Amino acid sequence: MKVNKITIHPYKIKLKNRFVNSKREYLFKEGFIVELDVDGISGYGEIVFLEGFSNLSKQEVYWKIEELKLLFDESLSYSKNDLFDLFKVFLNQIPPMHFAFDIALLDALSRKKNISIAEYLSPNSAMNIIRFSSMHRHDKTFNNKCIKIKLLCKNIDNDINDLNNIFNQYSSDTVFRLDANKGYCLEDAFKMLEFLSNKNIDYFEEPLIDMSKRNLKKIKESFNIKIAVDETVFNSQVTINELIEEKIIDVVVLKASIYGGVEKILNLKKYLDKHSVNLVFSSSLENYVGNMAVINLISALHLDCTHGVNNQLFFDFNGNVLFDEISSFLNIESIVGLGVKWNDS
Repeated sequence: MKVNKITIHPYKIKLKNRFVNSKREYLFKEGFIVELDVDGISGYGEIVFLEGFSNLSKQEVYWKIEELKLLFDESLSYSKNDLFDLFKVFLNQIPPMHFAFDIALLDALSRKKNISIAEYLSPNSAMNIIRFSSMHRHDKTFNNKCIKIKLLCKNIDNDINDLNNIFNQYSSDTVFRLDANKGYCLEDAFKMLEFLSNKNIDYFEEPLIDMSKRNLKKIKESFNIKIAVDETVFNSQVTINELIEEKIIDVVVLKASIYGGVEKILNLKKYLDKHSVNLVFSSSLENYVGNMAVINLISALHLDCTHGVNNQLFFDFNGNVLFDEISSFLNIESIVGLGVKWNDS
């Protein structure tokens, strides 16, 4: 294979609505689309910037792209393993870029075979139906049986009162996922967990300001509730493997597009399976290229649960994807490559 050209397309997209959690507010989203021309076939990936999770700068991307271009000789042919290995060595310390280039190459390779990335990664066993959770909004309810609620964590009594009102808006068979984004002290978390003891809760994500093993053990010993981690996966101050191996956490919620290369994600899934920990994918507020990349990975890994990856909840993709903000699932059986091509018009 010959790498003919590497192009990046910057974008800035406005969120449909102000997105607020206990730590920050998002109004716009910026990033880069990678276009990788391999043997005349363009594959696309997305370099994701996400405040609070990734310290990647635009200038760092521009510099690294120029360095990467210098590595390729248009007169030489490369195997797919050569290219994946090169991305791994050159981009391993920049996880969002590593993910983007792996996906761009997989997009080109799978388009060449006229199959999806999911089927390319998992021949004959990729999952066609991808199920979405919905994010609760105060101005709208969704007809979805799995609802995620972002807690503001400013006042525990207000949060409990708000939750009580929200629960009453949905049918009794709705399952809720709560995310505190590391917003509660231990005392407030206990008060919240007591309130939740008879509610239909799938898991409680990042409940504590101090997500130490000691504090999480206190929760596990006192309440029968699943604990999920998200930010903690990216926090070098907490040993995630220790929490997993001591059965303190039950779910890893992964922002795949900022975690690293595809091989790293596949290896994480194997590790979590070994320890009976569930893997759920969530949004990094990707544009539609990154969004479909994550959806293909869910299919390839056969993650048959609901995932927080319906990014039409946050953006208007203007017909570039086959789902909308009220969709509770997507059938990817007929897609080729990512299932989308970059359209910056």
